[in-house]
Parts: sequence; structure tokens; C-alpha cells
Amino acid sequence: MRDFFSVLPLFADVPESALESLSKISHVVYHPKNKTLIAQEANESTVFFIRSGYVKLSRLDEEGRECIHRVVKDGFFLPGTSLFYHDPSPISACCITKTSVIEVPQIEFERWIEQFPKAMIRVAGEMNRRLYLMYQWAHQLAVSGISERVHFLLTQLATTYGYTEEDGVHIDLPVTQTEVAQMLGVSRESVNRIWSSLVRSHVLRVQDQSWVLSPDWQMQASYLLLS
Repeated sequence: MRDFFSVLPLFADVPESALESLSKISHVVYHPKNKTLIAQEANESTVFFIRSGYVKLSRLDEEGRECIHRVVKDGFFLPGTSLFYHDPSPISACCITKTSVIEVPQIEFERWIEQFPKAMIRVAGEMNRRLYLMYQWAHQLAVSGISERVHFLLTQLATTYGYTEEDGVHIDLPVTQTEVAQMLGVSRESVNRIWSSLVRSHVLRVQDQSWVLSPDWQMQASYLLLS
């Protein structure tokens, strides 16, 4: 576990001996697909660090519809409640693949990190960045049409999860079209129409559990979706 913690940017200034002490209060847990780590509005007194796998962060609205905020992967840390204030989580966190997680009791983690102001500043900066991304996404949902939302989502996913090969940008993300629709706040049928258009235009293809965007996908997608 110390090796995992040592490569996290959050802990770049933390001594190895301190990471060893963090490891001693941590434990690895393997969760199956569809396992809920954090329930919406629950007081989960654990900090989770994702070692492998994918976890979706979502919220149910008043009518019981699920809105997926984002999908996160290895290296992401997730407090069960707000750090130090312990407000209930406004979202749920659910494994969408088999997932390996390092779990740390939140009170013990807070005591540990208080010793390292630079790490606390990095954690605060990360939480602020997440808040900015949430506002940015909420703005897109409020002012954009379906095509613009799809373009924005593809850009975000390519930036976050994509890697470049000779045939284009590969995005390894095990989500369904229904889950994409839940991210965008639209119907599955609407997503399917746009997806089919992108496939016919050779902008996008599905390869096993990967999406592959053509090398010039940004230009083509902008023409198809934004013009």
C-alpha cells in the first residue's frame, strides 16, 4: 500500500515513514460489480482510494431518476463524508466493474493528514477542482442541446481516459449508452441517434469495451454536432 500512496500527487511531500504509518491504518478490500461504496445522504466514515476498477458517482433526483456525475478510476480518492465536517455524502458511489479499494477510517485519516499542511492544501485544491468541474458540467446541461452535450462529454472523456494509438484515441470506459444518457440528462434513444451518426461518419467505433475516436475526431465531431 505504501507504494500506491507514494505515487499519488496528493502525498508528494509526505515522508516515506509517514506513508508507512498511513498504510498501517489502511486495508485493501475487493468489491464486486454493482457494489455500493457510499449511499446517497449516508454517513460513511471511511476514506476510499481506488486501486483498480471503475466507480460511478451519481445522485437520484426527487423522482428517483439517476443522474451520473462522473466515472472515476484508479488513483481517485473519495471521502465517505466531507472531510473534518462530516456532512452526509450528496452522491452515491457504486462499482461498475470489479474494484480494488484501499479503505481508511476517516477519523484516523484526518488525524494523520493534519500533520502535513502541504498535503492538506493539495486535498483542498483537489476538492475545489472537482467543484469547478461539477459547475462546468451543470452549466453545459443547463444551456446546451443534446449534440453540444455529447461533444462536451467526448472531449472530457478523451482528455481524462483517452490514450492515442495509430488508429485514433482509445477510451477504455465500461459504460453503456443508458449510462451515457444518464450522464447527459437525456433519453437513451437520443444518445443512440447521435452515436449511430458518429459511427456512420467513422468518427467513432466500438471495439470490445473501448470507444475509438478517429485521429481527426475533433474536427469531424465539431462539424457533425456543433454546426
